[in-house]
Amino acid sequence: MIRCPAALFAVLTAMFLLNSVQAQDTKKPKLDIDIVFKKLDSNNDGKLVKDEFLRLADRFKDKEKAREKLTRTHNIIDPRNIGLTRDQFRRYLDGVKKKHETP
Repeated sequence: MIRCPAALFAVLTAMFLLNSVQAQDTKKPKLDIDIVFKKLDSNNDGKLVKDEFLRLADRFKDKEKAREKLTRTHNIIDPRNIGLTRDQFRRYLDGVKKKHETP
């Protein structure tokens, strides 16, 4: 039950983050996962650890609520807490996006 809302929250968060990156493009914004990943990967090690992933919460008005939801999402997609690679992050967001596009 938590998986679907948490996953949707992650996709919406990533899209929100991209709006500032793609402000020049007035057409339908595309989700550029590489840009999102690069912004989150603060130590440039090629992995998103939980603290880096949770930086998405800083973009929301209710940061504490966002951190809680993002923590649940991270625990689902990285249960061993070893960090998400760019490809894992991309596959996860693509999968979530496809789930929510199908009726």
